[in-house]
Amino acid sequence: MTVHLILCMLALALGMTGCSRVSAEAGEQRVLIEKPWFFGHGGIDSEPVSAGASWVAWSTDSVNVSMQPLRFDEQFEDMMSANNVPVSFHAAVRLQVTDSVELVRHFTGGYNCGGELCWYTTNVQRMFQNLIRSDCKRYTMSQLAIDQTSVQELEGTVKTELEAYLSTQKMPVKVHEVVVGKVSPPKIVEDQQKETAAQQQRAQTEAQKKIAEDARRAAELSRAAADSAYQNAMGLSSQQFVELQRIKMCAEKATCQVFLGSTPVPIVGR
Repeated sequence: MTVHLILCMLALALGMTGCSRVSAEAGEQRVLIEKPWFFGHGGIDSEPVSAGASWVAWSTDSVNVSMQPLRFDEQFEDMMSANNVPVSFHAAVRLQVTDSVELVRHFTGGYNCGGELCWYTTNVQRMFQNLIRSDCKRYTMSQLAIDQTSVQELEGTVKTELEAYLSTQKMPVKVHEVVVGKVSPPKIVEDQQKETAAQQQRAQTEAQKKIAEDARRAAELSRAAADSAYQNAMGLSSQQFVELQRIKMCAEKATCQVFLGSTPVPIVGR
């Protein structure tokens, strides 16, 4: 009886230590990889652990897979545009896993690949980078830096091509969007653009000044012609016309008085 009791207690202890607890947070799934101790076939379990917890054999591994849309960012430096001007910009792609089991089974490069997001770096990153580089060459630097329509067209083209690639690979990942950030030329090109803009602004300012000066000159000539016509019509000499103008100016001042005589004299009071 004592031997049987010891054996039973030993079996119970082994059974208790032979299990482990696997849990998944909301928006995540745990894909189980079974590894039998002595016999049987291991492999990836067809049913992942969703939000909650599950007890599995101590030898079972698991891979955490986020089922929420994830954003992956890439920085591109000195990318050649259509007019051979290098540009730099930031691009991002938002992806979402649709089947965690199939992803781990076929696309992680092995379940022990150094991190839960290894499926992107192993299977998607290089293609996304290549598509950006290739499609960027279809547009000039000005189109990428200024024309928002061209940038949106680039984003749509890369998204469509990436979707086609994932479909061909039968990869269970959905492409939500591709976003291209602000496109900047090299500093020397940017400085030249600023100088060109400043020169254009100076040219516009000088042109406006000339227009104003021409208008003022035309007004003065018109006024001189009108004065000459008035002088001739009234039969005034040049001196009389000047005196008449002085009297008119005096009339506009409250402190000015005109003393009449053979020659009227305007006097401004204090």
